[in-house]
Amino acid sequence: MASVTAKVAALEPQRSGFGPDDGGGVSGQPHIIGTVVAPILLTKTDPEYSDEARREKVQGVVEIRIDVDANGRPRNIRVVHGLGLGLDERAAEAVAQWKFKAGTVNGKPAVTQAVISCDVPAAIGVNRNSR
Repeated sequence: MASVTAKVAALEPQRSGFGPDDGGGVSGQPHIIGTVVAPILLTKTDPEYSDEARREKVQGVVEIRIDVDANGRPRNIRVVHGLGLGLDERAAEAVAQWKFKAGTVNGKPAVTQAVISCDVPAAIGVNRNSR
């Protein structure tokens, strides 16, 4: 099994019904009052490199957005920038198995968002015995 490097960056918690200026409306950025603590990755499963991607020597980044629920489980897994050739699906399947310490709002576990960047280096896709 080949692995990729994954970085997790936290976003603010999801909260619908708040607009960017006055706390009302249904669009805009979340409006959070209080202390927000990002989720912390506890365990991860690395995605496997697909045979098709290995043959094509694909490299790049698969970017995934997730919600981390109050129990630390990934939910609403969405590939926002993919590479194709089965790598996007493999990355999403692996992230679905990850475990987090839930993020908090004002000290209470809450649904938070995270962006995961899976870096797929070219070296994984190259047969090192061939020239």
